[in-house]
Amino acid sequence: MSTEGLSYCKNEDLPSDHLRWALAATEGAFHPWHIDNVGAGTFIGVQQGAKLIFIGIPRTKDSAALNLFLEDFIVDQPGKEKWDIEAILLKPGDQIVFPPNTPHAVYTADHSICLGGHIYPTSTLTRTLIGHVHAFILTSFITNTDLILRRDLHHRIMVFIHHTLV
Repeated sequence: MSTEGLSYCKNEDLPSDHLRWALAATEGAFHPWHIDNVGAGTFIGVQQGAKLIFIGIPRTKDSAALNLFLEDFIVDQPGKEKWDIEAILLKPGDQIVFPPNTPHAVYTADHSICLGGHIYPTSTLTRTLIGHVHAFILTSFITNTDLILRRDLHHRIMVFIHHTLV
């Protein structure tokens, strides 16, 4: 994506180290409920070990509602009243991809090494922006990453789309 020289865009390299990453975790590690990376879609592929991914599917049609993460949202409990929860066990060679603003929790079922990353498909930009607003308002309560970097990346994406289409 080239935004070099476009208005209001920083002349810095794309932060690829924040878009692609590796994870190592010991058996029993647990990451409570959160959304990823200020509205990014996520993919995770297990190289070694096993991960149990819990995905929360809101029962309400309004995924933009802040109440999804405010009323009775406890990061270390499933919140079955608000969410339909699906569990997916990933073993070596398995990969999962989920869209932006997807609440999830992760349990490491066996010592593991995973490769993954964050994506910004144009087909899910509405969900990206909703996730960005959720993370901006609720910060570290629902996400685990640096908001400032993502704001810059989102801005570059919007400028690129505007420059390309308009």
